Amino acid sequence: MCKLVQYLQHVSVFVSVSTLTAISVERYMAICHPLTFRGTKFKTRLALIIIWIISLSAAVPELHIMVIRHDDVIPASLNPLLSSCIPGDANMELQYQITISVVFYIFPLSISAFAYIKIARCLWSSSEMVNLNMRGNSAITQLRARQRTAKMLIVVVIAFCLCYLPVYSLNIFRYVGLMRQIKNDDVLVVLTLTAHWLCYFNSAINPVIYNFMSGKFRSQFKAACSGCFRNRQPVNREEIQCDDFLVHKRSTYKSCKLRLLCRSSNQAINGQTGHTNMNHTTLTAV
Repeated sequence: MCKLVQYLQHVSVFVSVSTLTAISVERYMAICHPLTFRGTKFKTRLALIIIWIISLSAAVPELHIMVIRHDDVIPASLNPLLSSCIPGDANMELQYQITISVVFYIFPLSISAFAYIKIARCLWSSSEMVNLNMRGNSAITQLRARQRTAKMLIVVVIAFCLCYLPVYSLNIFRYVGLMRQIKNDDVLVVLTLTAHWLCYFNSAINPVIYNFMSGKFRSQFKAACSGCFRNRQPVNREEIQCDDFLVHKRSTYKSCKLRLLCRSSNQAINGQTGHTNMNHTTLTAV
């Protein structure tokens, strides 16, 4: 079980890093080469399958390097569960940690940085080619929106770099002997747990970054979360259901339907009002 936990920890990190790298490549192709790039569900599924196969395979050496040894504090005959999982070969573990640091940190970081820098340059250069006939607030708004997008992508790369640097650094420091200089065990525990926590935190913080820095993502996120649970206005008006004109309209969620009711008020919901003179009532969407 101890070896399995180590294996799954590495797999989860590899999958997360590889997925973020694949997303950066996908965005680069979609923004910088929109005419030659065509995203399909098949390509997405194929990319995910390849990511999982590579991640599962890359973590296999950890199963062979790590060995289970019983602690000497209590005899194994009295407590066989008191054991620890440690590297059987320190030199092999050091080589493995250096390899995965290059393959799953430096290399993905370089790709992501290259992709997002290219995206930023593409956005900024395209903003300079705004139609000269567009004057005033329209051109300024478009320019600022593209610059915010570029800034958001740069923040994503910086967050990735900062969140994954501690765990890879600690793994290398551990096997070159630098960690032995820290005599306080509590400090070591805090450093190790914090480093691993930052890896998972990076995956959780990305949607937050998008939500705060991208208005389009924020609006789409609200629409996805609302779904069938749309906020309704307080019922302070008389609603009369017109059986002859009951319409069901599909929303983005197939299971959710919007009912069109005839009501006597002229109040607009969600900023849209359909004016239909039908028995002196207004047809609006609820």
